[in-house]
Amino acid sequence: MHKPLATIFLDKNLEIRSFTPAVTKLFNLIPSDSGRPLTDIVSRIDYPDLEQDMRRVCAGEEVAERSVRHLSGNGYFLARILPYRVPNNQSMVCF
Repeated sequence: MHKPLATIFLDKNLEIRSFTPAVTKLFNLIPSDSGRPLTDIVSRIDYPDLEQDMRRVCAGEEVAERSVRHLSGNGYFLARILPYRVPNNQSMVCF
């Protein structure tokens, strides 16, 4: 059985452009959060370097990858931050 992939798409200002439903188990996101900076959203994961890693990827680093713990203590996740290009060739970040 496949587990749903938790993905957030951010613009270069780290503002949320879209996200998959599965990510709501990791971040306290609702549909009206589109356009808000991800750094303003309450996270349910222990990832103190998240903003720093997102900014490094936006600045040109190819990938940031870390093992992070859910704050409930019920599991670890592989967090991968990747650059992503949309059709008009603007870069975005995928977390």
